[in-house]
Order: sequence, then structure tokens, then C-alpha cells
Amino acid sequence: MDDIDGVFPKDAEINLYRIVQEGLNNIFKHSGASRASLLVRRDDRSVSLTIGDNGKGFSPSATPGATGKGGFGLIGISERALLLGGAATIESTPNEGTAIQIVIPC
Repeated sequence: MDDIDGVFPKDAEINLYRIVQEGLNNIFKHSGASRASLLVRRDDRSVSLTIGDNGKGFSPSATPGATGKGGFGLIGISERALLLGGAATIESTPNEGTAIQIVIPC
């Protein structure tokens, strides 16, 4: 985990915190994972967060909320990343886990 203290204004820090909170919440509630990871990296141009697990995964092409089990957490993660001028990428494969990568310019 790289040090990102003071890189962003307070409101942006709160959005980053909420992204991590929602990503970890999704792992605990939905994945059935035995392992999870959070990677925070900073370079001269951006901060990247990667949240991953080895859980049951899902089909990313499925419509969020279609199963009645939610899906709006992932939408919220993507929207928060956009608000920060960045982007979120979600990769998941059934029975192989999920990885969410967020890249925010600094």
C-alpha cells in the first residue's frame, strides 16, 4: 500500500474511502471468497486501487439488479470514480473471483 495521504482534497478522499468500503462490502456479502486483497499504488500521474477476491464471481454482462440481489454498489463505485476524473474497470468470471480496478489522476 503506497502512501496517498494528502494527495487529494478531503471530499475526494471520502469518495475513495467509499469506493473501498463498497468493494470490500461486496466481497463480504456476495463473493463467498476465502481470500481478498486491496492494493493501493501511486505514481507521478495517478493513484490506482485494486480490490480483488477469489470468490464465486459473476457474469459482468448481467444487468445490475436483475437478480433482485442488488448490483447498485458496482454502479456507485463506477460513478464515484468518474466524479474523481478517473475510471473503474470490473473483471469477473463465474467461480474464479472478481477484480475491480480504479485509476484516479492526481
